[in-house]
Amino acid sequence: FALLPGMPRVLVGHPMIVGSTLSSGETAPDKGIQLSVGDLQVSGADYIALGHIHKAQAFTPTVRYAGSTVRTDFGEAAEDKSFCCVIFGPELLVHGQPRPRQVEVQEILLPSRPMVKVEVEYDGEWYFRLAGGVWTELGPAESPTWPVIEVGAEVWIRIIAPEERSVEVALLEASVRLV
Repeated sequence: FALLPGMPRVLVGHPMIVGSTLSSGETAPDKGIQLSVGDLQVSGADYIALGHIHKAQAFTPTVRYAGSTVRTDFGEAAEDKSFCCVIFGPELLVHGQPRPRQVEVQEILLPSRPMVKVEVEYDGEWYFRLAGGVWTELGPAESPTWPVIEVGAEVWIRIIAPEERSVEVALLEASVRLV
C-alpha cells in the first residue's frame, strides 16, 4: 500500500458514502453506487480523505469528507467552511506487524463569503438597477427596505409578482456578487 516503508497510508476518493449528509441537510439520495465506511476501512489506510460532498463531515476520526473550502450555492449559506490538517504519528509495529498509527485531525475554519436571500413583492410601481455592482432600488418611498448587505456578499433576489407581470419579473431576477 505505502510506497515507502513507515509512510502513512492515505486513501483518497470521490465516492458517495451511505449516510452522508448534503448541504441542504438532506441525506444523500439512494442512487448509483454508494460505499459504506466499512468498505473503505478494509483498505487498511491510516486516513481516508473523501471529496464529492460539499458539507464537511466525519464518519470516524479517520474517515471524513473534507467539504468545500468556499460556499458554492445557497444550500451552503449557513455552513462553516474549513480544511483539515492531518498529523500522523509514527508507525507502530507489534511482532513485526503494523498496527493503526495515531492520527490527529485539526479542522481549520476559513472565512466565508456571506450569502443573503432577499424576497420582495413587485407590483410594477418600483424596480431595481445594478449600479457599480450594487442593486439600487428605484421607486416610491414606501418600497421595501433592503437588509444590510456586506460588500463581497452573494445576493439572491426572489421577486414575487402577479402572473401578469411574470415576464417583467423574469428580467429582474438575478444572483449578483457585490464588489
